[in-house]
Amino acid sequence: MLAGLVALATLVVACGSEPNAAPASQPATPVVSPTPGPLSELVALRIALERKNRTIYSEFVGEPSRVWGAPMTYGEASILRHGEPINPQTSEYERRNDLVWYFVLEGQVITHNPGAPGGTPQPDPVAELSIVGMALDAFTGSIRLLGASAT
Repeated sequence: MLAGLVALATLVVACGSEPNAAPASQPATPVVSPTPGPLSELVALRIALERKNRTIYSEFVGEPSRVWGAPMTYGEASILRHGEPINPQTSEYERRNDLVWYFVLEGQVITHNPGAPGGTPQPDPVAELSIVGMALDAFTGSIRLLGASAT
């Protein structure tokens, strides 16, 4: 058996290649990286749920009771969130055709109302039924729009 291993090692050294390397007579196959596609609905939803408390003014109490989501353009998501199209005079207008996942999360939300420095202390926040609208970049998952509204 030892003689067989020595013969194999000699053959590998003589050929000048490692066991996992491609033979020298064949050209290396170029590696083609696929163009990344948009996030799946499941992945986008998971990101939205992980980032639901990213606003400094509101925070979910527990998990949302309802969630809706759909892919759309950033311009369409902006209309849903703000009720009007993106102003053509802003830098956001250039990104109006970017693909996003838009989610609406409904549940009990505590809204924080920070007072002015040294101002009147704010009462303890109370949870109320609210919705959070969130647009995620459809390819990276980064937050493009985020805001809460009481229902």
